Amino acid sequence: MSSTALRTGLDTKLEIVGVATGILGMYVTDTYGIKTSCIVSSACNFLGILIRLASTLPFFASYSPLLLHYTGQTIAAFAQPFLLCLPPKVAQFWFPESQRTLANAIAFISNPIGVIIGSLTPAVIVHGSNLSQELIVMNSGLTALAAAIFLMSLLIRGGRPPTPPSPSTESVLSPPFFEGLCLLFKNRAFYVQMITATSGFAIIFSIFLAGDRMFDELGYPEVNGYGMALGSGVGCVGALFGGFFVDRTKKFSEVIKLSYLGTALSVLGITLFFRFQQYSQFNLVLIMLLITLINFFSSPTWPVSLELGVETTFPVAEATSAGVLVTCGQLFLFVLGYSMKGVAALGSTSSNNPYQAAVDLWCLVTFAVTIFTFIFLHPRHKRLEFEQKELQRKAEMSAKF
Repeated sequence: MSSTALRTGLDTKLEIVGVATGILGMYVTDTYGIKTSCIVSSACNFLGILIRLASTLPFFASYSPLLLHYTGQTIAAFAQPFLLCLPPKVAQFWFPESQRTLANAIAFISNPIGVIIGSLTPAVIVHGSNLSQELIVMNSGLTALAAAIFLMSLLIRGGRPPTPPSPSTESVLSPPFFEGLCLLFKNRAFYVQMITATSGFAIIFSIFLAGDRMFDELGYPEVNGYGMALGSGVGCVGALFGGFFVDRTKKFSEVIKLSYLGTALSVLGITLFFRFQQYSQFNLVLIMLLITLINFFSSPTWPVSLELGVETTFPVAEATSAGVLVTCGQLFLFVLGYSMKGVAALGSTSSNNPYQAAVDLWCLVTFAVTIFTFIFLHPRHKRLEFEQKELQRKAEMSAKF
């Protein structure tokens, strides 16, 4: 099997498993708590990478190593729905209202950091001179890392902090899981957020999902490894800055809108680049810069939107609203990424630049989402309103005594 087919198969499994198990991740997190969700996700990750390591060992060469590899990757993919819906719940129960969005952003950057490790590790270790041995070394290192994370998850303490960090944590009980799920889909503002929250996630990763061959064939293979790592690192900075700013100002919608505007202009730059580019070192630097800008602008939309989702759906449990947004994000990434692949495949028979139509589609979707966000994203901050009323009520009671 070709490396491209292998990459496509792995990407497909990640997105399909993410969508299929989204409800399970929400249910376990909201019903059994943060500790259980962390243990389940880290165990899936460790078991998956362990099986993937086994697929590279000579002992298993006669036991269909490709099937073992796919099995390990699928099991590891089960970790994602449990992890991605955790940040808003951790922020709600362990941080005051002045730190919640930043806490979300700090938790979010674990995903880009994982992308950095996953992008740089093959580039540094795997050179092709002794492929079998290099794969064993790479997977052994990743297995050790996954084992350490699993052991750390066993040390997480259960329960809530003795002093509630905010009025909403102190005095509000969320409805049961399925009742809360029904409340989400009765909330019109949440349908808008299904688009505005998930599109940034899909826009970042769809270009790499659809464009792995594109960058190779255009002479820029560095973009798939070092470009992703650089963009993810800068995206971490953007997410942290966005979270810090929102905590200070509570301007959720404004930050999301400006982030989409910057993302759309950066995507337009890449679209024009592919229309007129010819390979050169300067163009390599330019494409890296544009990829970096996309990550910087689009990364804040995810943690800020997850926190805004909790605000607008209050008092629905945090992992429920976040889980629905995460599942929609996986689905949107799958649809956009494979639509771009399909358009590129059609263009390969009728154009000297088959990828231009795919990049144009990507740009069109980005601008459509940006316009939609500016027009329709005007949510109520129900949790903040409740907390302000509670603080005012307590102040009035204190004044009486």
